[in-house]
Amino acid sequence: MQLRDIDEEPSPDDLYTVGTVAEILRYITAPDGTHHVVCQGVQRFRVKKFLSGYPFLVARIEHYEEPEESSKDIEARVITLKQKALEVLTQRGRHLMSWLMPFDPSPHRQRWLT
Repeated sequence: MQLRDIDEEPSPDDLYTVGTVAEILRYITAPDGTHHVVCQGVQRFRVKKFLSGYPFLVARIEHYEEPEESSKDIEARVITLKQKALEVLTQRGRHLMSWLMPFDPSPHRQRWLT
């Protein structure tokens, strides 16, 4: 993830060093040509070192080992996030709303919201 979205070709110094490994749940090209991706976080990571010699950015990372937890706070965040996403999709068009309807995060995937 870039620190500033104005950088067309970011260098390692232009990127955050903590991120989330994500699973793509939906990838849709809308009728207006825009692309939409709905992802679900799987695990956090930290960049240990960027590697040179590749035509794109490559990094050596370490995964965070987090305990499997579920709480009322996390469940509330999931509900709020889903509602906000549906509001945004409603603004884009009703046909986009169906992409999120089957989204039901399991407890082992909830940690990505914290």
